[in-house]
Amino acid sequence: MRLVLSERFRGSLFNEAGAAPRAGSRAPAVSTTPEDPEYSISGTITVSRALAGRVERADRLVVLLFDPQQARPVAFKIIPHALLPQQFRIALPPEARAGAKPGYELRVVTDKNDDPFGAAEGEVAGRSNEPVPLGTAGLVFELNQPYPR
Repeated sequence: MRLVLSERFRGSLFNEAGAAPRAGSRAPAVSTTPEDPEYSISGTITVSRALAGRVERADRLVVLLFDPQQARPVAFKIIPHALLPQQFRIALPPEARAGAKPGYELRVVTDKNDDPFGAAEGEVAGRSNEPVPLGTAGLVFELNQPYPR
């Protein structure tokens, strides 16, 4: 499948079939990353016992894949409801595959206020301690720290 953007966006998109928009939502939940296993990382998102009370079903989960040498994500995926433990898969976009790195930093944050790149009170996060190789499957990834404001 190939997605070609030919005009300005004038609607709303959701990354889960049948997902309804959240009340007061300012931004659509969109993911356009193909999920080729060779160029993806997959596993299960969990939350530490100490922070479990902060995660609510209405929270979204934002999965971010970072090139360790850049300060911005190369891919992201928004999961519309935090039903932990939660299965996930995120892939390197096709345009970045020619320069694929040996590993990527993985971050997952909860989103309580429809602003996936800004922290709100009560949100939690997790970060990989070292780069995760593409093709990794079965990773158990824990949300283990408050998302700093």
